[in-house]
Amino acid sequence: MAARQAADHRLEDRASAARSYFEQAARGTNRRTAAQRTSRELGVGVALPAAHVATAVPAGGTRGFAYPEVTVTVSTRPVASATRTALEMGLGIGGGALLVLVSLALALFDRRLVAPLTGLSQTIRRVAGGDPAARVADEGPAEVRDAARSLNALLETLGSQQQADVADPLTGAIAAQHFHEALGVELKRAQREGLTVGLVVLDVKGFDDEELKLAARALRRVMRGTDVIARLGDDAFALILPGAETRLALSIAERARTAASAATAGVAWYPDDASDGSTLVHLANGALDWAKRSGSDTSRRYDPKQITLPTDKEERAEIESLLDRDAPLYPVFQPLVSLSTGRVLGFEALSRFPDPPGRAPDSWFSQATRVGLGPRLEAAALRIALAREGRPAGTFLSINVSPSALASPEVQAALPYDMTGLVVEITEQEIADDLDALVVQLDDLRARGARIALDDAGAGYSGLQQVMRVQPDVIKLDRSLVQGVDQDPAKEALIDSFVRFARRTGASVLAEGIETMEELRLLADLDVSYGQGFALARPSEEWGSVVPSVSEALLRRSLRVASKEDMPDSGDQRLEYVSARLSRIVSVAELDEVFTLIADELGADGICFSRWLRDDHAVETVVDTTPDGEPGQRFGLEHYPSTAHVVTTGEAVQVLASDPGADLGEVSLLGKLGYQSLLMVPVVCRGDRIGLFEAYSGRERPWTRSEINRARIISYQLGSVLEVLSTHA
Repeated sequence: MAARQAADHRLEDRASAARSYFEQAARGTNRRTAAQRTSRELGVGVALPAAHVATAVPAGGTRGFAYPEVTVTVSTRPVASATRTALEMGLGIGGGALLVLVSLALALFDRRLVAPLTGLSQTIRRVAGGDPAARVADEGPAEVRDAARSLNALLETLGSQQQADVADPLTGAIAAQHFHEALGVELKRAQREGLTVGLVVLDVKGFDDEELKLAARALRRVMRGTDVIARLGDDAFALILPGAETRLALSIAERARTAASAATAGVAWYPDDASDGSTLVHLANGALDWAKRSGSDTSRRYDPKQITLPTDKEERAEIESLLDRDAPLYPVFQPLVSLSTGRVLGFEALSRFPDPPGRAPDSWFSQATRVGLGPRLEAAALRIALAREGRPAGTFLSINVSPSALASPEVQAALPYDMTGLVVEITEQEIADDLDALVVQLDDLRARGARIALDDAGAGYSGLQQVMRVQPDVIKLDRSLVQGVDQDPAKEALIDSFVRFARRTGASVLAEGIETMEELRLLADLDVSYGQGFALARPSEEWGSVVPSVSEALLRRSLRVASKEDMPDSGDQRLEYVSARLSRIVSVAELDEVFTLIADELGADGICFSRWLRDDHAVETVVDTTPDGEPGQRFGLEHYPSTAHVVTTGEAVQVLASDPGADLGEVSLLGKLGYQSLLMVPVVCRGDRIGLFEAYSGRERPWTRSEINRARIISYQLGSVLEVLSTHA
């Protein structure tokens, strides 16, 4: 009761504070405006009964406090909803605000919840203090468990991003060097979901540091929760507006321009105006220039009649000017992580261009290639990346080279003779016309110690054909194949095929663009060797590392024994799980659930497990999931010669209903049971055949070699089970 009373007092204090705030606000303006301001600033409901004016009441459970001149309504919603809402509204994982929410939530619970809530509070304090590995114990009542799971899930995602400084230190907006990444993420999402993206570029020239801070705050107030603000330069901001239609985006742009004061804005849209990020930025900047020519404090939407793209001559001059600089670009390094141990095994060197801010690096290289200066720019990028010192011992460096530039004198001069510890990435989408010549060049690099990676595998038109010709040491999966793989069985199957192909050829598989923990977990279960992406680590100018909690999670996942609640979704780990379950069987009753898993593993619609009665020349069912099947049924082998052949010779046999040469007894049994295909393998224990394992399918299909091998692996486990059951009988 003491805890409940203390929490009640805190609610009263909050209501009293709102009342005081209202009274102070009312002195400088009318009561209606003061009520609205109090509600907006403090997040409470405010009502003026006499004037019949009321502001929005907080969502969820509420408690009202009536004063002579005003009524204040304070939210008492459960801690789970409050915690999630606080995180989603950008209060982040800072300790102070969430600690207040936890304190308020105590009003809803009695003393038996103090320990779980204390754990939640302590975890928030640890994260706020800089411990990215802090997590909440999943215990206590349902609401507290829900809050803990929600917080842990957000910490998993947000924690992997804490290591990178993506914010502009002055305004808190995304820094210019990370703007193109944020825009690229939103464009990829829009492409997948068929949405639009609006881009607003704002010029606020003449502002000092304090005014820039105020401008950034003002911009945030007119933006939606899903919008992104970035600072592109000293006096420039950009707003990324996911899903914004034309009218809405123009409205936000105008509100932003007005809020920032003395601002000029240019607007462009994906996909109406441009299909890629670099062009979208160029067109938005063109609209901004048009707005400046039209007069100050205006907004302009891209118009092809007013804004033209540069000519080839202008584009070449721009690249030449870039190359004339002492430092035309600078490198960043993204960790490449082992998905089985969580350790950083290497880094990919990526290029960033300081001017103009926000322009995607790929657009620079594409432009250089168009005007015939691609090899010079690539050589400059290679020299700068290879000159960086301090790479951690035992790690490799992956560098990007286009096939068209690989044989050029500029690129060859930039590459060291001894290439030990280097991985050369070439993209599948730009395979050279003369593939034979490319293979010779790659063999030369291998002879000098390099390994070869094929980038964007799974996205190019040529697919596995190019993989087989190049024979890469690392197959790098395109991010379009990786994104959403946890929700797309077709992508999962394709990645699994790459993994199996790589295993046969001695290569490794690397998945790029991993953005979520769900994608990361599935890729680890599929035995993908390496991973890179925001869920692991962002690119950094320093030699970065992976958040310890993510590394530990990967290591634990590779070593764990799966539980019922953590059944692997795919790959050899699922077969391992089934075998582990079989190894613990001590009674027939425990077999039913495991046989459901076995049927899923083999793609079977029915399963039958029998013991062989040698002396009676028959089999007797132990478990039978087929129609009308039940334990204890006996079948004389004189009527089923194919079954007799399996148990006497140890060979696997499959029967198809339409096969004219099939055993008539087995075909008749298939028809009676309503199946079209049957796979039979012997059950063996200590070298002796003691039973029969059968898998049935409702459609006629040959059982693949992989399915037969997996059925044999399972049958070996069933031999030990049958021996245990016979002993306990």
